[in-house]
Amino acid sequence: MFVPLESTSSKPATSMASTKEITIVCILFVVVVVFQLYVYMKLDDPETSVEDVDKQRREEERKRRNDLLMKALSAF
Repeated sequence: MFVPLESTSSKPATSMASTKEITIVCILFVVVVVFQLYVYMKLDDPETSVEDVDKQRREEERKRRNDLLMKALSAF
């Protein structure tokens, strides 16, 4: 009763990815790599700035102590 129809216009299934698909995958790969580098650089910067801030804080504390010591010595 039903006759199977053979479609002659359909292309045979290929397992190869198209150029467009390969291009999209490559672009996404590059985006991920760039994002990882950006995050690495952003995480690396605060470590150095924290060290710099710590050095500045120690230097200010040392100056404050020296100023207090000089004031105490000049009072005598």
